[in-house]
Amino acid sequence: MKIGMLLESPFPPDLRVENEMRTLAEAGHEIVLFCLSHAMDKRDEYFSDHIFLRRKYISKSLFNKIRITILRWPFYPWQWIRFVNQEKGLEAIHVHDLPLARVGADIAKKLGIPFILDLHENYPAAIRIWGHYRSLPGRYFYADKAWRRYEKRSVQQANHVIVVVDEAKARLVKQGFDANKISVVSNTLNLAEIKTTELPAISSKSDELNLTYFGGLGVHRGLEIAIQGMPEIIKANPSVKLHIDGDGKDRPNLEKLARKLNVEAHVIFEGWQKVKDVNDALQVMRHSDICLVPYLATEHTETTVPHKLFQYMYLKKPVLVSSCAPLQRIMRETGAGEVFQADDSHAFARGVISLFDPKVRERAGESGHRAVVEKYNWQREAKNLLSIYEKMNE
Repeated sequence: MKIGMLLESPFPPDLRVENEMRTLAEAGHEIVLFCLSHAMDKRDEYFSDHIFLRRKYISKSLFNKIRITILRWPFYPWQWIRFVNQEKGLEAIHVHDLPLARVGADIAKKLGIPFILDLHENYPAAIRIWGHYRSLPGRYFYADKAWRRYEKRSVQQANHVIVVVDEAKARLVKQGFDANKISVVSNTLNLAEIKTTELPAISSKSDELNLTYFGGLGVHRGLEIAIQGMPEIIKANPSVKLHIDGDGKDRPNLEKLARKLNVEAHVIFEGWQKVKDVNDALQVMRHSDICLVPYLATEHTETTVPHKLFQYMYLKKPVLVSSCAPLQRIMRETGAGEVFQADDSHAFARGVISLFDPKVRERAGESGHRAVVEKYNWQREAKNLLSIYEKMNE
């Protein structure tokens, strides 16, 4: 089957998209990924066996201006339809995330082929978190009710819907959609891509601990809660450091908070690390003692799970997560770490302190690693993806 995939961002990198493409290609499908480029990359590129890239150049500044009009004016979707229609012989359309669902549905209808909608996140809920949503123009172009109607219509139009976590499927089923139409393909670790064989040992020195967060610095990530918890943690162990590996619009506010609480010597803003693939990411994470996913409790974070959680677990790193439903469920099931009450800095501090004991960290790390090797890996998730396309050919 010749599958046209649509991705509203540059590629590479995108672990989820790459894993899906390679899995389908290895099963004998031909993949053509239509994506954007904000640089002068090759317009057409052979990526790997049976995988081809088709890029549409658009400057980053223009992209940021016109993409927000996708529900208001037809110009931007029309440009995508023209872009994809240049390819002949497509037998299925697979759209990554909600914004391009309209494009995928229109092309699939015109060609009489299946439309697969791959929802990477609860997009309408994510919009409410974004800073520009609070402005008047932002509320106009990103109207909450309009995006929720758009999501509902898109799910109805799709032949099959893919979500990243059980809680996301439950959300759609609660809205009245058929559970058999929705499959979970999670953001787990592709063990076949890992080159690191030697895993770091758990530190035996309980008085020298590095807490680490990897990722963006949006408000919903919960870094404010983590920093607010640091005075209590430092009181229990003056040698603890919080490393924040990432960047984002909230960084100035977080740096200001660290200074206000007099913990700036214990909170290190590392910025984005140079990471080209999952192996680079694992190397960066190796020096952590406790890894963090301190997300605030929002409609968005209650229905998603990050790749990094499974990377932490594979590296035998004990994980402290907030009580967002998917994170809490996985921690309780696997014993890979501790859970603290989301939005509560004192609970965060107590969670860190509970992991001071190296034996506790070692048990959690071993449990997390075992869970990834046995269950939470791409090799298992790939079967769910392949079954969708197998049923279409029946």
